[in-house]
Amino acid sequence: MISVILLSFNRPNLLQKALASCADAKEVFIMDDGSDYDVVTVARAVRADVNVYAGRARVPTEHVHDMNF
Repeated sequence: MISVILLSFNRPNLLQKALASCADAKEVFIMDDGSDYDVVTVARAVRADVNVYAGRARVPTEHVHDMNF
């Protein structure tokens, strides 16, 4: 089983490329530090089962796991 953790901040195009390269991973986690765009929508356009954790969340909170960092 392969699990991937991606760190993200205001780089939606690179996030999509990184997610596309994780096609064989069983699970993918994105750790976002409060990007200015909707990380969940961008990520789920590539991979529907991605898990998003956000520090200063600017995305709909029902789709994000809150982190205190």
